[in-house]
Amino acid sequence: VAIIRLINLLDPELVVIQGDITAAKEIIENQIKSNVALLYKKYQKNIPMPELKFSHLNQNPVTLGAIFQSIDKLTTNVI
Repeated sequence: VAIIRLINLLDPELVVIQGDITAAKEIIENQIKSNVALLYKKYQKNIPMPELKFSHLNQNPVTLGAIFQSIDKLTTNVI
């Protein structure tokens, strides 16, 4: 339900699930995706559902994302 609320609020193209829960990805991935899809179709009939993915970054994903964005911005401005 929390994922659906965030999707309704933010309208993302991609939802990345991160944290300790990713350690159990093989066990819970299908269940999470099917539950989210079921609730999404119930409330958002004409809007495509965003893609759900599990993060492969183990530690500091926010820091790594900021670093990659900085590098991208630097290389875009230089070239």
